[in-house]
Amino acid sequence: MPGELAPWAILLLLCAFTLPFFFSDVPPLVDLPGHLGRYRVQLDLGSSEYLRRWYDFHWRLVPNLGVDLLVQLFAPAFGLEPTVKVIAAAIPPLTAASFLWTSKEVHGRIPPTSYFALPLAFNYGFQLGFLNFCLSMGLAFAAFGLWLRLGRAGQTTLRSALFVPLGALLWLAHIYGWATLVLLCLGAEFGQRVRAREQQFRWRAALTGTLAAVLPLSLPLLLIIVWSDQGAGPTSRWFALDVTAGWLVSILRDRWIGWDLASAMILFGLIGTAILRRPAFRFDPTLIYGAAALWLVCLLCPQKLFGSGYAAARLVPYATALTILAIRPAERTGGRTRQWILWAAVAFCAARLASGSLSYALYGRTLDRQLLALHSIPEGSAVLAFVEAGCDQWANSRLAHLPSYAIGRRSSFSNDQWQTRGGQLLTITYARAGKFSADPSSAVEDRDDCGPPTPRLRTVLPHVTWEAFDYLWLIDVPERLWPRTPALKEVWTSGESVLFRIEDTRPAPQAIHSPNVRNGSEPNLDERRLPRGIYQGAVADDRRRLHTLP
Repeated sequence: MPGELAPWAILLLLCAFTLPFFFSDVPPLVDLPGHLGRYRVQLDLGSSEYLRRWYDFHWRLVPNLGVDLLVQLFAPAFGLEPTVKVIAAAIPPLTAASFLWTSKEVHGRIPPTSYFALPLAFNYGFQLGFLNFCLSMGLAFAAFGLWLRLGRAGQTTLRSALFVPLGALLWLAHIYGWATLVLLCLGAEFGQRVRAREQQFRWRAALTGTLAAVLPLSLPLLLIIVWSDQGAGPTSRWFALDVTAGWLVSILRDRWIGWDLASAMILFGLIGTAILRRPAFRFDPTLIYGAAALWLVCLLCPQKLFGSGYAAARLVPYATALTILAIRPAERTGGRTRQWILWAAVAFCAARLASGSLSYALYGRTLDRQLLALHSIPEGSAVLAFVEAGCDQWANSRLAHLPSYAIGRRSSFSNDQWQTRGGQLLTITYARAGKFSADPSSAVEDRDDCGPPTPRLRTVLPHVTWEAFDYLWLIDVPERLWPRTPALKEVWTSGESVLFRIEDTRPAPQAIHSPNVRNGSEPNLDERRLPRGIYQGAVADDRRRLHTLP
């Protein structure tokens, strides 16, 4: 029919969502190296004398284990990095397919407008490497499609029995996936009752029936109580609407700000057109109530929930997708118009996939070049790394957690692993590292136009416990800021990155050369031999940027 793709074309389109990963050897997702380092500890802690020096790992019940469990299952047979890459590459097509299934179950066929939502599978949260979260969201939409299918077939008893364990498994993958499924099902059940109303409609009866239908998804509420008793992370930053607004314009943020913003405007333009031209477009109540619930969560929930950052903001792309999936052209819309909408949507998907493939190729080339430093790091070394944060530039450098490849490939220590109370199975036991044991101790920012809270390299070097480390790895740090002392020997350089071997004679804090960027001078503190207190005074004029590590 006009405005519809053939099944083979849909399958081909979904397979195309893996294309960007073919253009980079290393998936260029910001947090992925950190996860990969944790997976290495998870797999090899028992057999690696090196990893046991610095880390501990214990399985326990936390709602953030989706990819961790898949890695545990498949990595012993296929290798860690290939397994992680395949899982990461599978998440966008899984999410896109789940979007289409949801759309088909609601509308009876896939409206041409629904294809506009597919590029949101590569949303900003995915680019940041929130793997468990994004996997759970894709599974949530797939489970929602099954919920709708069973409900449409009248198999509500079977649905209730199936979704007790399915809800618990989705919670185990990531708590946000389960919470999103609950909101989607609540919205769908209530919307169907609204749509089915005749002359009489009772709100109380509709709400009661909706809650009763979704009751099988309530088992994770008990799991949350058990998890909380183990020490769930903190909740904070209520009503941080500035963060949500930032994610609103960043829903397709990748590399080129003009193209990414234009793409976001296309999606919001489609939603605005559907609202303003209501006779020509309709919003299905089965989805629109769930979309409204997701938007409400984005506005009212805290940005840090159980220790997880961007709690409300990361839902923005999925709320946008659900709103688009709720749209369909009116039945009176001509076949030619439907066909034009379809081709525009497919062209939009193709353009986003093409730009994403080029972006991943460029990011991947940068990562490959930086990872050459690992050839100069012996297995079992303790690595202290500092990475320039990039001052929140639109084109995120994807380097923030690159040092964790030292864990994944060299069984070494790296100071960029997360330590979130209640949310991490990995524990850092390397007490000698002190303040430089965990994230965010590896983050620095030395641009003068970037303010707090990220510290300057020159403010953190004097606090390093040098005897705890074997190598100093500076990533994307301007050469004028590299420390100069005989105790640090260059063993590898590439552009603005350098790897130093820390010699047996450890550098004292006062022996580090670090320029005063503010006034442009570069005093050689190695020659002046300033004691530590005087060193701190030398940068006191920049007191507003002098930070201590958390």
